[in-house]
Amino acid sequence: NFKNLLKSLQNCSQDDRLEVQKTYYQFRQQYPEQFLEYMLNCVQDNDEFAIVLFRQDIDNSDSSTLMTRSQQDQELLMQQLLTFAAKSPSRSVMQLIGSIALHFAIKSYDLQPTFDFIQQAMQVPSLQANTLIVIDSICAMDINMFPFDLMQLLQQTLQKEDDVAQQTIYVLHKVLMKLRSEMNSEVKGQILMACFNRVLRAIQENSQQVNKMYLKVIECFNFMGDSLQQNIEELIEILSQIMAADVDQQIKT
Repeated sequence: NFKNLLKSLQNCSQDDRLEVQKTYYQFRQQYPEQFLEYMLNCVQDNDEFAIVLFRQDIDNSDSSTLMTRSQQDQELLMQQLLTFAAKSPSRSVMQLIGSIALHFAIKSYDLQPTFDFIQQAMQVPSLQANTLIVIDSICAMDINMFPFDLMQLLQQTLQKEDDVAQQTIYVLHKVLMKLRSEMNSEVKGQILMACFNRVLRAIQENSQQVNKMYLKVIECFNFMGDSLQQNIEELIEILSQIMAADVDQQIKT
């Protein structure tokens, strides 16, 4: 029983782990079609451990069981996952969809159902943060693939709730890094200033997400801080407020 095998893998002692892992990987290698079928069933049962294992399999592009299926079968599997995610849009499920979406982007497979899903999900405030995970994955391949104005969407989500803003900053970090040699310096500066302002707002609201948001923005700043020459006075003012705030010492260093 596949579910029992996963339970054993999750709960076995250190002494038994190698043997259980061997059984798991043998099954995965010898019966890839059944493996995919069983994994999909476990995902649809909201088995978090199975979702993580399935994502690891997808991310292992050289030997992923997904590669044993035809393009049509892979697109059908994605459609099943999107249908499930519409009802159960957990972070781990969205990460799994993001991994498959990146694979589709690399292979030039049909991503339109995924884009349709994204646009529908972004209309629901409670789904926005996790849906941005899928957007972030596709951006790793090409930020110009989206059939909608990505930057306009990110400008809007940056001003949303803190969990949405944090995930937006992750996406903007990827966008800036990929386009840093192509993007107009003034535009880069505007994006960075918008991110710094959002971090300041998060600090003023005692947000739990401040550290992660700020560190991502600083990563971008370290690579393209020269884009802020026109905004130096505003930046100094924001940084002064951040330094004066009662926040984690890690932010101030």
